[in-house]
Amino acid sequence: MNEINVSAAALTRNNLCGARLRRAGTAVTRTAMLLLATAGALARAGAAQADGTVVAWGDNNSGQCSAPKGLGAVSAVATGALHTVALQTGGAVVCWGDNTFDQINTPAGLGVVTAIAAGYYHSVALKVNGEVVAWGDNYFGESITPPGLGVVTAIAGGYAHTVALQADGAVVAWGWNKFGNCTTPPGLGVVTAIAAGAAHTIALKVNGEVVAWGENSYGQCTTPPALGVVTAIGAGQSHTVALKADGSVLAWGDNALEQCNTPAGIGFVDAIATGIANHTVVVEYARPTCDEQLAAAQAVIATQAAANAQLTAQIVLLNARIAILQIGDVNEDGAINASDLATLLGNWGK
Repeated sequence: MNEINVSAAALTRNNLCGARLRRAGTAVTRTAMLLLATAGALARAGAAQADGTVVAWGDNNSGQCSAPKGLGAVSAVATGALHTVALQTGGAVVCWGDNTFDQINTPAGLGVVTAIAAGYYHSVALKVNGEVVAWGDNYFGESITPPGLGVVTAIAGGYAHTVALQADGAVVAWGWNKFGNCTTPPGLGVVTAIAAGAAHTIALKVNGEVVAWGENSYGQCTTPPALGVVTAIGAGQSHTVALKADGSVLAWGDNALEQCNTPAGIGFVDAIATGIANHTVVVEYARPTCDEQLAAAQAVIATQAAANAQLTAQIVLLNARIAILQIGDVNEDGAINASDLATLLGNWGK
């Protein structure tokens, strides 16, 4: 058994403030809060719970909020205008809701899927081999995968266009291109994440820079100056959202329903999402204060010190027992016991 020593000098307010306490065997509890802003006309929300079941609420005129009975083991969900797509842990895709364009008829032989997306009236799946399959409305060719598309690692769906991120970091988009939303800017470079609004497309570059193109009627493609390093992106109907490296959220574009007004008091954000219409969602973690983190660290040190003291006492006792066995029956009473050690120590003191 090895001792684990933690330097108290390293645990100060200065280096704990604003940082998460990370130490082997130590967990700092964080409370997650889901904050939803006002939704637009297409008002609906859906979530995959920790137990793999799906809960959806809001507009249910087409049954888009009525998850099939017995559906479980769901790891991801995507929402179209009037339909819902779910990805199960085994790689199967299940859809429900409006089926005017066959958007909920999962193609036969689809195979194992690793990611899903949804446009307004079409569904998209990314297979385990990097192939993209789309079905549903195809008026603008949004469900026809372009020939020569390479291995894909991420997908997104807009109103009537589809976006794919290839393994080499290139972005390919197809479908409705009225505003140039499918025309990837030249010199874009290596991209790590993508998102699609109704008629605009967003890319997050490997250096944390955000680039957007397509419809810009509301300024949704005009990246704010001094945005800084971004780690995640999202796109609503006509607005764009960015999660910065410091955990803050910035949104721009259409703000008719205040979907770009980040609520005051939001702390460190770990994830963002946007509604297909006009709302923004963040997952915020109420992190411990500096004093709470320091107290937690000190408690760890105190616990470890107590454990070390107990271990030391056990070692002393074990050494004493070994010594008794080694010195033998000093008292010559036919037994090896503690009195033998006491006799020996007494003789040493004379």
